[in-house]
Amino acid sequence: MEKGEDPYKLGRWTYIKLKGRNNYKLSIFTVYRCCKVNNRKKTGLTSSYAQQITLLKKMGIKKQPQDIILEHLKESIKAHQKDGCEILLCMDANEQWEEKRSKIEDFALSLGLEDIARTRHQGQSPPTYTRINTNRKIDFLLGTEKVINNVMAYGMAPLSTARLIGDHRAQYVDLNIKTLLNMNTYDCTTPSSRRLKSPDPKCVKKYVKKLTKSLTRHKVMKRLGDLLKEVEGTIVMTASQIKIYESLDADIFRLCRSAENAIKLHKQKHFAWSPILDKAFKISQYWKLREDHLSNIEKTNKIIKLASALGIRDKKDTDKKAIGNFKKSSYKILRNIRKKSKEKRIEYLQGLAEKYAAQNKMSKQKAILELLSHEELREMYRHIRISLHGTRQPQLSEIWKKMKTARRSF
Repeated sequence: MEKGEDPYKLGRWTYIKLKGRNNYKLSIFTVYRCCKVNNRKKTGLTSSYAQQITLLKKMGIKKQPQDIILEHLKESIKAHQKDGCEILLCMDANEQWEEKRSKIEDFALSLGLEDIARTRHQGQSPPTYTRINTNRKIDFLLGTEKVINNVMAYGMAPLSTARLIGDHRAQYVDLNIKTLLNMNTYDCTTPSSRRLKSPDPKCVKKYVKKLTKSLTRHKVMKRLGDLLKEVEGTIVMTASQIKIYESLDADIFRLCRSAENAIKLHKQKHFAWSPILDKAFKISQYWKLREDHLSNIEKTNKIIKLASALGIRDKKDTDKKAIGNFKKSSYKILRNIRKKSKEKRIEYLQGLAEKYAAQNKMSKQKAILELLSHEELREMYRHIRISLHGTRQPQLSEIWKKMKTARRSF
């Protein structure tokens, strides 16, 4: 329906307004509130705080950026609420809810907003910001009462992900759009794989050759030139000219599709999973990250923490050449394991069957049959869920409990 941003042009927030049936509306805000600064001399000239202080002074505003944003944002949200919108506010507040003299709690309560995490965790929400010896909850998903009541699922990324990618944990919320916007939701169609890949010169060459040949055969350029001469100097095309133009447009589209279909579809390789393949892939990704973030000390320290879990001996002072050699060797090992992925998968399953047989005091052959039965049942359950368009219905769990084997039930 509408999208917008901070009207003061300080880049502090953006919003999108969604409209459903019968004038049901939902406004989603994404906000960044800069940090509190005690010593201005220590802040960089390009920091968000320094930029906002400079621009606010030009506007004649003397208040601190972290204070004035709450006033400006409140005005904007109230305007949306006056228009009948429910509010979902996604905010990096750089302040904890429970802090002394915390303004974020007063701000939320004055607008009738609640923190989704606090409602889901009975007031003891986990931290969203992590640094050395620091874990704080400074990121919020705030919603009006109706939004809170229509939360279907909420969660956040694990701390390990935050340490690797950044210092904030990603959060997500799943809302019941049927109630909030009074309209049904539709499953996203899976995009079909394109045959034409612009970075691939062979594909492009074949496509251009086929298309040029087709355009020449159907005399498209000649017909287009004749039409241009005919309409030259006229303001409005006649019905017959419009018909010729639409026919040309349809022919060009059809010929483009035909030229693309002449290119062979690239098939992705699939590898049978095994713990050895999984570990080899993670090691290769580790050395790739080390090489990508070699100049970033903070990210390097976070990445090195993952080395012990992967059985890698690595230090902060490892030079660029050594990291490059480790990366090449890890990729070589990964390629060799991928070539034998089926054999490695069989070895893993055989070991699993032996362990299962020992635990349940049965023969290895019987253990394999039982594992196969469980695997078939799990695969069948997955197909049922997909056929129901991903919906999680309670009767499916009952099917899972009652079915003993896939072969006996179907």
